[in-house]
Amino acid sequence: MEIVWQTPANPPERHDYIFRNGIRYVKPYYFEFISHAKNRWAGKTIVDLFADEFKGRNRDYYVRLI
Repeated sequence: MEIVWQTPANPPERHDYIFRNGIRYVKPYYFEFISHAKNRWAGKTIVDLFADEFKGRNRDYYVRLI
């Protein structure tokens, strides 16, 4: 099965789907998501970042979840 490359400039089209028994299935696809990070986040672990930025919870909370 061909893998579809999707980006905002290349949105899915009807031929990118498979229809069986009235159900629409999506073919496997790649999606490139670009986001921006703040310079102060560089080099931090996820736990450190969350503990420093979101002080409503203690560090142990983030360690437990992640």
